[in-house]
Amino acid sequence: MITRGGTYTGNYRSLDSKVPCVIVSTSEPVTLIDCTLVGAGDLIKTGGGVNLTVRNCRGYGLTPTVDNRTRGRFLDAYQAKQLIVEHNYMEHTAGMVVNRWSGNGSAQQTLTVRYNQGLNCDGRYRNGGKETRSFVQLNTVQQLAGIDISYNEFRNEPNESAVEDNINFYNSSGTAQSPIKVHDNYVEGAYPYPATEPSFHGTGLTTDGDGSTPTTTAAYIEAYQNQFVSTCNAAMNIAAGHHIRFYNNRMVTDGLLPDGTKLKATYAATAVFNYYKKDAATFNNNTISNNTIGYVKWGYNSPYKDRQDLSTGSCATCTGTTHLPNPVTPAMEQDEWSLWQQKLLQQQVSVGVLRATGSGGGTVLPVTLARFESKYIGARLLATWTTAQELNSSYFEVQQSTTGLEFSAAGHVQAAGNSTSARTYSLALPPSVERVYLRLKMVDTDSSVRYSEVISCQSFAGATAVRASEHTLYSLAGEQLWHRPASEDGPDLHNLRPGIYVLRTRQTDGSQVSEKILIQ
Repeated sequence: MITRGGTYTGNYRSLDSKVPCVIVSTSEPVTLIDCTLVGAGDLIKTGGGVNLTVRNCRGYGLTPTVDNRTRGRFLDAYQAKQLIVEHNYMEHTAGMVVNRWSGNGSAQQTLTVRYNQGLNCDGRYRNGGKETRSFVQLNTVQQLAGIDISYNEFRNEPNESAVEDNINFYNSSGTAQSPIKVHDNYVEGAYPYPATEPSFHGTGLTTDGDGSTPTTTAAYIEAYQNQFVSTCNAAMNIAAGHHIRFYNNRMVTDGLLPDGTKLKATYAATAVFNYYKKDAATFNNNTISNNTIGYVKWGYNSPYKDRQDLSTGSCATCTGTTHLPNPVTPAMEQDEWSLWQQKLLQQQVSVGVLRATGSGGGTVLPVTLARFESKYIGARLLATWTTAQELNSSYFEVQQSTTGLEFSAAGHVQAAGNSTSARTYSLALPPSVERVYLRLKMVDTDSSVRYSEVISCQSFAGATAVRASEHTLYSLAGEQLWHRPASEDGPDLHNLRPGIYVLRTRQTDGSQVSEKILIQ
């Protein structure tokens, strides 16, 4: 427990769902920087009146230790006075909630959430079932000036996450002079669990809440220049409030899982509807304008076959929409990721953790890391990463850990040296019967060292009994390119043209694993 102001750096771990990794209980300014937090409960929890900065920290949620309880939140803040949350990485947590507010909305007493990366907002119980969770939720944060939520990258994978609204404003508001600004965020994935379920109520972003007066409902919110990709039910909804504007956003959903299975829970990209049936003084002046949309809803026809870009009967104030041409394909979703990477480069913005552990510096990585991921393909654990550009890079070292705190080398891959185009690397690792944590060590030609965020991969429980039996490679259009028996060395991906492919692996227990593969 932190009871005095100051700057805190370190590794914090809790294996008890009821015990947070860090509790902040002081009104003096506190900064958490370069921390690694691993826990089954909340990673950071605050009392009232805190002045807290969380920067360059990594947070990993563990399986809950009790039934009917989700993984903990990365941050649970109650009646804060000042919050700055930037350049953090969070994985398999229940996101962030800001519950009520005690600050005055001045530059020194407001809320900033920017430059963060999140993977798999996870509201699942260990014993089945789930609760609604969001990457960012404001709950009854009312009439607060200066709120900025920008340049965050939140991604959810089907059947590895349980998110409701990725961004949710519940009875929360800015002011007429200083509305809440939600801009330049990239949100990918909002799925039911399991992902093939027909019903889902989540979104990319929703204004929400049952407030019955103009001052207690959601209000004065502007969301613009965001990207929402592969979101079931909806991308952006105005379901409550007044003086809310969504404009110049992109909403793209192809209606498919990575293996080509049709999603059953998509509905419409965007809508304006008075869900709580409040009076005209409480629900008014809400508009959705000048957005670019391509949203698949199978069997519908708005404006094209198998589409519902605008919710039928619930979009009277939706104007100036640019409808993407049919069909909306997986390649179009991938294009959104490319646009996001281009935006970051053009704006000279980096998201996620910037600093090397223990470096004490704030230098942006000379290697611009676009993605670092790990998944099982058959019985093989494959670490893959893509760089957007490289400057004087020497080699990469994949490091692994069973605790998320202490790492050892797992293998090396030679780097390109200098590159201004995207390059993809991979390293095969032996399967693990435990959850494994990975990070990427990036070594420059001058021997300086920096690290990526830490990622985790579930244990391969059947590593000794279940193996790949066959591989099938598809184009993104669904065309089967080849079908081959599995080998101990994994699938042969040589001699493929540059592009994106889907590799489907059937295992000896009859299950299937699908993986998108980028070949440069």
